[in-house]
Amino acid sequence: MYETRAKRLPRSNLPERTRSSLCKNFLQGHCKEGDRCPRSHEICLVAERPSPSWVSIQIPCKWNTLTSAPRIVPKDSTVFDNEGPGYLSSAGMRHDNDHVDIRDIQILPTVDEILCRRPPYMPPKNFNLKHFLEAGQARLLDTLFRQLRYDSVEAVIDICYYASQIMAQAAKEDNGRYFELQTRLETPSGNRFLLFRDVEVEELIFHEHKGIIVRLSYSCPPWLRGRKMHSSSVLEEGMLVALIGIDEEDSGLSIIFFETFLRESTEAMRSKNKEGNRASVQLSFAEKNKTNDIRRLLYYSTNILEGKFMLIEFPRLLLPGFASCLKQLQEQLYTHKFPFSEQIAPSLSTPSSPVSAPPQYSQSESFAFNLSTLRNPRTSPLSNELSRPISFSSSTFDLERVSRILEKETTLDNGQARALCENLTRGLAFTQGPPGTGKTYLGVALVKAIIASPIQCKPKPILAVCMTNHALDSFLQDLLKEGITRIVRLGAGSKEEWIKPYRLMEISNKTKRTQLEYVRLREKKLRVENLAVEGTHWCEMINTSELTWNIVRDHLRAHYPHIHQQFINLNTSDRSLETRVVKRAESFGFHCWSKGADLASLQKLSAEFEMYLGIDSNADDLTSRSRAVQDLLAEIVANAREIHELKALGQSVWGMSPSEREDLKSEWQTEIGSQLLVDKLVEVHRRHQVARRERTSLNQEMDARCLEQRRTLSVVSFESHWLIFPRASNRSNNHILRNLLAAATKSRA
Repeated sequence: MYETRAKRLPRSNLPERTRSSLCKNFLQGHCKEGDRCPRSHEICLVAERPSPSWVSIQIPCKWNTLTSAPRIVPKDSTVFDNEGPGYLSSAGMRHDNDHVDIRDIQILPTVDEILCRRPPYMPPKNFNLKHFLEAGQARLLDTLFRQLRYDSVEAVIDICYYASQIMAQAAKEDNGRYFELQTRLETPSGNRFLLFRDVEVEELIFHEHKGIIVRLSYSCPPWLRGRKMHSSSVLEEGMLVALIGIDEEDSGLSIIFFETFLRESTEAMRSKNKEGNRASVQLSFAEKNKTNDIRRLLYYSTNILEGKFMLIEFPRLLLPGFASCLKQLQEQLYTHKFPFSEQIAPSLSTPSSPVSAPPQYSQSESFAFNLSTLRNPRTSPLSNELSRPISFSSSTFDLERVSRILEKETTLDNGQARALCENLTRGLAFTQGPPGTGKTYLGVALVKAIIASPIQCKPKPILAVCMTNHALDSFLQDLLKEGITRIVRLGAGSKEEWIKPYRLMEISNKTKRTQLEYVRLREKKLRVENLAVEGTHWCEMINTSELTWNIVRDHLRAHYPHIHQQFINLNTSDRSLETRVVKRAESFGFHCWSKGADLASLQKLSAEFEMYLGIDSNADDLTSRSRAVQDLLAEIVANAREIHELKALGQSVWGMSPSEREDLKSEWQTEIGSQLLVDKLVEVHRRHQVARRERTSLNQEMDARCLEQRRTLSVVSFESHWLIFPRASNRSNNHILRNLLAAATKSRA
């Protein structure tokens, strides 16, 4: 018998500062003034007001524990709890992720949620049954979110619980069983997963887009060693995995979710392990804004905490497959009134109508659809009754007559003709039929009719959504055959060459930017690059345990200002080179001091300086770059002469012997401590992700401008008069709903 609960994380050692006391440019990525800036460049926590506009009631709950008893798995609706979520339950919160407001619920389960054995709350679908929210949009979104999330993460919870039991039992017995575990396993509920044992953190990498990436090594099973890894489907890019650990001090349980970034075979580890029985994998954090998970892993990697770990993979499970839809449901709650809410989510005061009203733009008396583009070319022009506009909103509109005309003068059969009329006369319409009945052909006819009809208000794009890339490409190809060329394909899932000119990225790259857009995009890009360089320095320091300028800078400024001054006077102000080179040049003075150089020898270190900056000797502009590098070194030498005048301020570190310098560096490293280093790296990662999201948002604004010039869109959501779902299936309900909700706002493609 054992009882294990979620591992509590130590508080961050970073000090908290107000935003007004910090340099704004440094917070956003990089300050051109460097260490000469009068405002603080301290890496710290920024005191912020709570960002959500709502106030959640948080009531502490009793922490759940992991035991050897089997987990209770709900089999049907009778096992679910209907008392209400969070504090609405008479027994209190079930776990730390049990909230009334779905915007407070984390998409992936927490450790406490995984350990919870109480039945989860599940709202009823029937609007007539009891619910803590009134009937309407909010109740529908709440219900859909909880049901979709349960369907998506229940298997994840079950696998993590079972794997945690294995891990806890093996750690408790400590008899070598942990090292003999099988790779392919299955939970008592039938959920299969892969387990990799004896996991160790090898190194930290900072990626320009994903932030911190962790390289883990593990004991590789024989059937995956050598080249067998790359021919298998194990640990493929994007797969969801979890790192499960048991703390050696208090047996606390930790579970951190990742996405696979790059798998590496046993051959990549041979330099460190000659036996060839260990492989490695690079992982990016699944939820990059959860800084506590990042701190937790880094504490273990730097031995601040100690524990044993195993890596589990959820086969063929992709986080974007369900997380994006769940986040969309969270964002729409109480923010926008989504389309067709009267039919989809009727309130008690305004019951739903069985008949959908005509589209708003078609309700004008002067509006009429132009169906002449649907005419069969073989039909005699003398009998062409489609040459006259047809008003579907008129009181004299005859569905049977118009259907007969369409059947006579177009290639539509009777069922397709009636369906076309029904779709054009309703704001919300569904057409179903078995395969081969022409539903996609009907969709093309709808697009042709809508585009040909003069809409008095500003025309908006038509959104087409398909369940598969093949179906979408087929639909767009049919539009091109009909002469509809102002289309755009969103998403990179197509393998067809002919679709390339119609991809959003291709169209956006060819669209002329405004001067303001160029400036803003350059600023956002520069911020991301600077923070990525900063993060790379911190990762390298933690990997090598070497004291660098980026680490010691803030410590010297706060505790040894006279020493700090002797190094910052070697900084440069030249900004003609790229960010990476300039930031390396700023630390060259401390680097030379660490290696035993004195002030007089700086001017003789030209070759070392270029090597330290990482200048490419094969670059096309080598001459101009070398000149710029020499100018940087000349400025450093000139500044070095001024340092002699600073000796009166205190001890001159440049006159120390190599052993004295090493002793001083060791003293500084002890004063700083490993935890503070980790906390600073996590803060750099957080700022980098904020800057990256801002850059992505700006790119999406530019993409939206490109989309507004098109008439037919595909795959993702956009503000649109029409939403067409060719080849939808019964399984596409959530997919369709997500696009219906997102159509209320601008595209965030």
